[in-house]
Amino acid sequence: MSLCIHHWNENVCQRFDRMMAGKMIAFIDENGYLAAIPNLGVVSAASNALLVNRAEERKREQELKDGQRTAVLLVTLESQVHQAKGTYHLIDKNTAYIQLYRVYSCSLPRPGERVDIPPLRRVELPDLE
Repeated sequence: MSLCIHHWNENVCQRFDRMMAGKMIAFIDENGYLAAIPNLGVVSAASNALLVNRAEERKREQELKDGQRTAVLLVTLESQVHQAKGTYHLIDKNTAYIQLYRVYSCSLPRPGERVDIPPLRRVELPDLE
């Protein structure tokens, strides 16, 4: 069950909640290099947050810092790919959450399109004459 409340990213939230979807957390390590951790234990916690199980982080002897900027890549079996950017926050030694500020589609038909905001809709104005 997804906890997302906004209709424009509900599909993305549901995809994050699937266990049969690849998820990877990317970040810059303490030496300034790009690092990535595969993590199937990432699920939606709200329309703008992901809950993270830190087991893979500890298993790989990586430690993300509170407040660190991250990107999460999501790849589904239907070849839908999304990138979520946000800030990593520690809850305890086993759990963290990522406060999202951008979510993008990385697959067709519109790669690079932001999906965390509602699409613009054309509004017809009444004729003033």
